[in-house]
Amino acid sequence: MELTLEQHEALASGGNVRMTVDGLDCVVVRSDVFERVSKIISEDWSHDEMRIALARSSEGNGWDEPEMAVYDQIP
Repeated sequence: MELTLEQHEALASGGNVRMTVDGLDCVVVRSDVFERVSKIISEDWSHDEMRIALARSSEGNGWDEPEMAVYDQIP
């Protein structure tokens, strides 16, 4: 699989690349990103552990910034 320069840059910055492969919607991410996410969604985590991890992830990605509060109003 060959990626464009824009796709390489997205992956290098920790982002993702969406694509369709043989009719399947796929997302390509770096392996370190995949490992972190797979730990979060692992069945070994309790519901409370998962909520805490997601809250930390949200804070670490700036989702707790005041301007993001508008999204709390969306049902």
